[in-house]
Amino acid sequence: MSEFLPRSDLKGLRILVVEDDALVATVLKDYLQDLEISTVGPIPDIERAMISAKIEKFDFALLDVNLRGTMVYPVAEALNLRGIPFALMTGQDAESLPHPYGGLPSIQKPYAFGHIERYLRTVFNVAPDQV
Repeated sequence: MSEFLPRSDLKGLRILVVEDDALVATVLKDYLQDLEISTVGPIPDIERAMISAKIEKFDFALLDVNLRGTMVYPVAEALNLRGIPFALMTGQDAESLPHPYGGLPSIQKPYAFGHIERYLRTVFNVAPDQV
């Protein structure tokens, strides 16, 4: 994760959001926009997520593990091939995900938005806000 140059803030990042729950997706997109992060999506299905993972330009991806019964792992693999970092979002304990996905970065659902912001700050070497 230290491969990224330090940033002064999260503004200007572009994040792929793959989430099939419309309410969660809308709230997550609004939250990221409040941080001045632009989004690709939210994308609710594996087919469109795969297309975006292969051709869209973005800095990071947030991937809901279970998209209406279809696992998001092929999207994660496509992102790995492109060298794009991501986090899996799951209601399961991360260790319960099948190998090799249990060892990948994950965000536990239900999540607090502050946790997502802290995680992004860590990935992109952005110092915490000074209040």
